[in-house]
Amino acid sequence: MLFIYLRIIFFGPQIGPGKIYSEADLMLQVIAQKSIVLTFMAAILHQVYGFNLLLRKKDKTKFINTSRIHWFERKYSLKIM
Repeated sequence: MLFIYLRIIFFGPQIGPGKIYSEADLMLQVIAQKSIVLTFMAAILHQVYGFNLLLRKKDKTKFINTSRIHWFERKYSLKIM
C-alpha cells in the first residue's frame, strides 16, 4: 500500500500552486492520502490488539508462577519474594 501511495505522490499528477490540474487529479491524490492514513490506523490497531493479548497472557503466567512460589514457600517454610 505504501509503495502505491508513493508512486501516486511522486509519479502521479502534479498538484500545487500555479500548476494546472483537474478535479480527477485532485480526487486521486486525496483518496491516496486518506487510504494510507486508514491503512496506518488499521496497522496500529492491529499492533495494539496483539500487545494487549500478549500482556494478558504474561499477566496470567505471572499469576501462575507466583502462586507456585507461594506454595513452595508454605511447604518448605521459606520466604522467597
